[in-house]
Amino acid sequence: MYNIAVMGDKASIFGFAAIGLDIFCTDDAIEGAKLLKRLANSNYAVIYITEKLALELEEEIEKYRENYLPAIILIP
Repeated sequence: MYNIAVMGDKASIFGFAAIGLDIFCTDDAIEGAKLLKRLANSNYAVIYITEKLALELEEEIEKYRENYLPAIILIP
């Protein structure tokens, strides 16, 4: 069974833990890129990323655009 992850700053993603999603707090682009790669290679089918973090990770996210999994979805 696949999991769902949420990446971003703590204030923006903390509420997602209440509905059972796995949250990963990061504000750093370098750490975020490593985390995205680790999650994409793990058992995560959907990865939500805050728009602010996604702007810093555009190149990393682009690598997964053509892949079926994981689906990377931005959170406004």
